[in-house]
Amino acid sequence: MSFKKSADILKHAEIYVQCRICGDELVPAGGFIKVGGALSFTPLGVVRAESINRFFAFDGQSVYVSADGKSFSYLNALAGDDPFVVEELENGAARAAAVCGKNAVLHDGSSFVCSEYGANLKYGVMHSGRLFGADVEDGLALRWSGAGGVCDWARGVQASGYVRLDPERGAIIGINKLGDKLVAVRRFGLTVLSAYGNCENFRVEATDTDCDEIYKGTAVVADGRLIFCSASGLKYFDGERIRALGHPLAKDVYSPESAACFSDKYFLICKSRFTGGKAVLCVDGEGESFIADAAASALCAADGLYAYCDDGVCKFGSGARYELFADGVNFGSGGYKTLTGMFVDGSADIEISNGRVTRRFSGASGKIRPRLRGKSFCLRIAGDGPVRKITAVAEVRNEL
Repeated sequence: MSFKKSADILKHAEIYVQCRICGDELVPAGGFIKVGGALSFTPLGVVRAESINRFFAFDGQSVYVSADGKSFSYLNALAGDDPFVVEELENGAARAAAVCGKNAVLHDGSSFVCSEYGANLKYGVMHSGRLFGADVEDGLALRWSGAGGVCDWARGVQASGYVRLDPERGAIIGINKLGDKLVAVRRFGLTVLSAYGNCENFRVEATDTDCDEIYKGTAVVADGRLIFCSASGLKYFDGERIRALGHPLAKDVYSPESAACFSDKYFLICKSRFTGGKAVLCVDGEGESFIADAAASALCAADGLYAYCDDGVCKFGSGARYELFADGVNFGSGGYKTLTGMFVDGSADIEISNGRVTRRFSGASGKIRPRLRGKSFCLRIAGDGPVRKITAVAEVRNEL
């Protein structure tokens, strides 16, 4: 004896590559599309200075500049780890400072100078007209400039200064602005700082923000929260406490490298067990996630989200094909059954495998008949348009 049983394939989905499920519908989520050729160097970081409309790229030895984010020109030697870019006003005119350790390239959009600016910092941010950064030689020291900005390191009560953080949470590995506060990201937690007005009002807040080891370069502010990757997965800090940020692809991704925020979404360069190589994980504020197929060395949020890959510069947008994978579809039975039919409300390319035989249907729409026998089935759905429903029907043997 046998009976028929149906399965909603979209509810069995495990891996989302450039797609997502929205209201029980499979929809394209976007992906990286090539917009420029390969660069002559491998960028380890790219930042856009909005006020002067310039992109700065770093490769560990030099800094490069671009007006469009796609083609770069050599600017100056700037060797070292953890460079950063900040923006300020100098005599009423906007300028950017590309900083690496003791040296800075000061650029106003048309010309630049390179010099020692008066400190030795990494992970710098501008806050209330001052440059805040971690000391390169003392990883527990957070330093700030005078109110004159990047190059103001005169000493005094209202000038530059520093605070040395407690050692329990380890060295500073990043600094982010979260609302009107500064958050020092550290190896084993976060330290929140208030830095308003006069220096004597600066203070380290008492917070319960210990954490397992945090990966450097992964902390960015997205959707009003500081999101970062720790040894146990994604976390977020909302200004009060650290919480886990669960998402469907948590078990697939590993080896996080660096992150960026674009359109209030968190994008993380990492590796994917499924793709077998580098990819970009995207997570939104509700915990939905998908993989974008791009082996990027750096991301940059500007007029769009740019990904810098060995084969060229890509930009995130619509039009990229997607793939969805559903594995272990067994219709609730461990025995053999025959997949007799499927209904596709939409159009997509579909592959169905029982582990030995694979059937392929190009542009499948409406009813298809796989006629495939097995204990469980793996399905791959690929396309570029929405699919409202995919239902599979199998003839299952009564095992009683």
